[in-house]
Amino acid sequence: MLRVLLLAFVIAAPLAPYARIMSNGIPIRRAEFSGVRFLMNDRIEAGILNAEGLPMITAGSNPEAALAAALRTWSEVPGSAVRFAPLGRTPNVNGTDGINVFVMADTPEIRSVVGQALGVTLMAISSEGLILETDILFNPNIVRDGRRLPFSTNLAPNTIDLQTIALHELGHALGANHSNLLAATMFEFTPSQTRFQSTLSPDDIAFLHDVYPAEGMEASLGALRGTVRSPAGPVRGALVTALDPATGVAVGALSSVPDGSWAMPRIPPGRYLVYAEPLDGPVTPASMRLSDSDVDAAFRTAFLGGAASPQTVEVSPGTTAIAEIAVDMGPPDLDIRLVALGALSGAGDLRDLRPGALQLTAGTPVDVLISGTGLQGLTEREIEFFGGGIRLVPGSVRTETRLRLDGVAPIRMSLFVPVRAARTISTLVLRRGDLAAVHSGGFVVEGVPTPPIFSAAGVVNAVSLAPGGIVPGEIVSISGRDLGPVPGVGIGTLTAPSEALPAALAGVTVEIDGVPAPLFFVSETEIRALVPWAIAGRNTATVRVIVNNSTSAALSLKVLAARPGVFAMDGHAVATNEDGSPNNPDNPAPRDSEIVLHATGLGVAAGDPPTHTDLLALSIDNRPARVLYARPHPDLAGVSEIRALIPMGAKPGAAPVRIAIGGAFSQTGLTVAVK
Repeated sequence: MLRVLLLAFVIAAPLAPYARIMSNGIPIRRAEFSGVRFLMNDRIEAGILNAEGLPMITAGSNPEAALAAALRTWSEVPGSAVRFAPLGRTPNVNGTDGINVFVMADTPEIRSVVGQALGVTLMAISSEGLILETDILFNPNIVRDGRRLPFSTNLAPNTIDLQTIALHELGHALGANHSNLLAATMFEFTPSQTRFQSTLSPDDIAFLHDVYPAEGMEASLGALRGTVRSPAGPVRGALVTALDPATGVAVGALSSVPDGSWAMPRIPPGRYLVYAEPLDGPVTPASMRLSDSDVDAAFRTAFLGGAASPQTVEVSPGTTAIAEIAVDMGPPDLDIRLVALGALSGAGDLRDLRPGALQLTAGTPVDVLISGTGLQGLTEREIEFFGGGIRLVPGSVRTETRLRLDGVAPIRMSLFVPVRAARTISTLVLRRGDLAAVHSGGFVVEGVPTPPIFSAAGVVNAVSLAPGGIVPGEIVSISGRDLGPVPGVGIGTLTAPSEALPAALAGVTVEIDGVPAPLFFVSETEIRALVPWAIAGRNTATVRVIVNNSTSAALSLKVLAARPGVFAMDGHAVATNEDGSPNNPDNPAPRDSEIVLHATGLGVAAGDPPTHTDLLALSIDNRPARVLYARPHPDLAGVSEIRALIPMGAKPGAAPVRIAIGGAFSQTGLTVAVK
């Protein structure tokens, strides 16, 4: 077993045809990827100080919530089989002990290991390339441009977002390499006081779909592969990007040794522009922990079909498309080296000059400054932005005469950034004749989300669909619009143990009288949640839905004592016979035998242990049935189980079944099978 140090990532030799970490020539992956458990070292807390008495994390932060959110983000990707267990705690720091640990401590050993990195991942890897254990160490003494920067979770000035770094390092813990897309979580550089990389990009998600696909996911995705070649032969270590002009979706790969081949095994269907660029900045061989001798960097950026008239490649579900890219060797005659922002229609100013992506706000126009090779005389027709709906302000392209970037006067342009609800990523492409330059995934357009909208009529028992209020401990469905992501994200089942239910899911929270409601599922049009027990005894409760910091209007709902809903499928109650077999028309229950039903919305149970038995009535075939017990399910949040006897007088066949409690009745039209 090999224990590997990842300064955000391990060396790869030979190169992988996808952005994967390699060990002894094998792309690595986790041996177990469902229910992976990470523990937080007990020393991690808000205000923790390093050995010099300086804060490692600011006093106003919530590190436990940030680390838990990072775990959930990787777990909630639709179409991926990766699942992290809820965050736990441990006194352990790190070591080869089979335990995955987040560590924030200050020792000479840790300082030596992390160096200047924001975070470091230590791995135990088998000879077969299986990741057996990972410890993630956070830098106790970050210094950038001569300024010391602690971690925070609230974007405090001059701090690094802890959740973003944890998310990045967890990507390495899954086997992901660095990305060549500047806005990706797995890009190597994270600016201070930003959080845009805490949202996974299409490139990050493509890695998950490639290495850890959910069952059946392959049929909905396509594949793209090819080679990068020059007249001299295969090109090693070329950065290859597939860019969908219609959506801005971009996915990256590296060409391999010895044949220059590359592959994107599972990417969304679409029509893609495909291009290759050298590792000459901002992504370099060092970014990928490669030596200069491992790659061929002296070639010009090239599009499939040529820069003058690039071709698109259609990627269809379940198929593999081919893109063979031809490049010319030699130094670039058109190249982007530095990019910054400035005030709209301004002059002599700039901000956010950095290696990574730049943030734009939907609806807020801005100036962009670019510096590099061959940019003088650039015209509007030679400049394109793909993704985010960004457009040039006509007549705004000019030379910035009052500034020098990298010793030359930059090109300045003004941009329209249209109002959009969703976050998007944009790529800047320059094309002049047969020459091309790209800034791949270089802009994040932060959407201005519309507030979630729902009504009282849209809040119902998730099983019976009965409206009229909410019940403590009930599973409810909230219907409306702009309630969450497209497609939906869930925990995989309507029912689960309470400890498996997150208080936030895919950027969505539901507050009921200020208490976060545990969530089963969130989507654009529906949320399924568990009503907190804390509202018991109140007459009304206020419900709010919060989606990525956009909050709905507060809605006051009546708090009901009970509103039972019996779990059913196609009109047949989900029931179990006395022998434990499922009750159905082919397997009816004998009269005077036991049958078990499940329901939600029975309200607060009484007694010790708590039960509903004395409060609940059950009828089968319109005859009273003796209830043996009715109690909260020990393992399923929001669910009660009811065990009763089939009445002796019940007629054989499909017998109507209904429960009543506290003056409320379950839905009509349900049956159980009687022998």
